[in-house]
Amino acid sequence: MTETCEHVLEALGAALELSEAEGEHLAKCSDCKAFAASLERLDAIFAAEPLPEPPLDLVESVMTRVAERQEAELRWARGRLALLLTAAVLLAACALGFGELGAGISLASEWELSLGLSERFLEGLEVVRGQASAWSGTLTPPEDLAGAWLFLVALSPLLLVLNWFFVRRWEIA
Repeated sequence: MTETCEHVLEALGAALELSEAEGEHLAKCSDCKAFAASLERLDAIFAAEPLPEPPLDLVESVMTRVAERQEAELRWARGRLALLLTAAVLLAACALGFGELGAGISLASEWELSLGLSERFLEGLEVVRGQASAWSGTLTPPEDLAGAWLFLVALSPLLLVLNWFFVRRWEIA
């Protein structure tokens, strides 16, 4: 087998047009002629076989799968959005709750800080207990830091329930 035979066989196998030199080689070479004849027979066999008919509901099933995939991606995006919003609300609530301590944390020792937080928490409990009737009907937190933190803790289950409601409503899960 010569180098020209390899080029001709490769061109025939890839259904490429032969150059003039390759056509002359095909006319003279018996091996290349036999290969070309076998390819022609194969083409005839494939041409004689009828093509299978596609299923009647092919378009409908493909479009249904595409719609399902798009809906799944949309549910995933909504779920990420719901989690992101919940995290943002909790982060904002924590930032608002600890806003007064932001500058003083680095200046206080851990003991003073924990003692101060404990005292503020207890003071906040008293404030919340005393003002419970005043702000129970509204959603505004008390002025005290510990009271605000307690308000956040009390509000967290409501946020989780709202998140669960929207997850179920949007069918995110």
